[in-house]
Amino acid sequence: MKWIGFILLGLLGLILLILICPIGVRIDASNGALAVYARVFGIPIKVFPMKKKEKTSEELAREEAEKKAKAEKKEQEKEAKAAAEKARAEQLAAEGKPVPKKKSFVQTLTFDKVCDLLSLAKEVITKVLRGFYIPSFRLYAHVNGGDAANTAIMYGGACSFMGGVMPHLERVCRIKKTDVQLYPDFEGSETVFDLSVSIMTVPIRLVAVALILLVKYLKINKKHKAVQK
Repeated sequence: MKWIGFILLGLLGLILLILICPIGVRIDASNGALAVYARVFGIPIKVFPMKKKEKTSEELAREEAEKKAKAEKKEQEKEAKAAAEKARAEQLAAEGKPVPKKKSFVQTLTFDKVCDLLSLAKEVITKVLRGFYIPSFRLYAHVNGGDAANTAIMYGGACSFMGGVMPHLERVCRIKKTDVQLYPDFEGSETVFDLSVSIMTVPIRLVAVALILLVKYLKINKKHKAVQK
């Protein structure tokens, strides 16, 4: 029994360690290139682009057979469910009882419920974004529009866009370091950019946010079910 306790304690400690350990992604993008790295326990792991392993004819045939078996199983389950519902309806009809009709999610919506759900959706977006932080946001771009006039217009639009987006992003997310540099390129032939963004979070924060929002969603459902009754 002591060994079981030690094992359970070890598993609990491992789960807690995973929940409090920062995880995140880093996105590096430039002209014609994109790389995505996951960061777990401080170790970067490249997740895109991944080297594709060429599959043999046997592996392809096995995958095709598995897909076919899954599709057949899904169809059988669908037919069994339809047959069970039909038998239930016939039984209720024989007993002289009405067949209960299930209401879809859309049919249960009322104006007040939609307002409550929209308010909850806004809170979800705000809390989830605040659960992340950005250690670094770097963007270097040389803007070129083909000629001097278009270049000036595109450069002004890019500066206006970044000037509007960055303050809003900084209000919603915690950004530790920002480095945005835009330049008009009157001599080049195309726009050249280099973007690098790191996004981190602590899983336990997201779990806590998810639990809080789930409780609020259940309260909204309970309130409107009571009103409908």
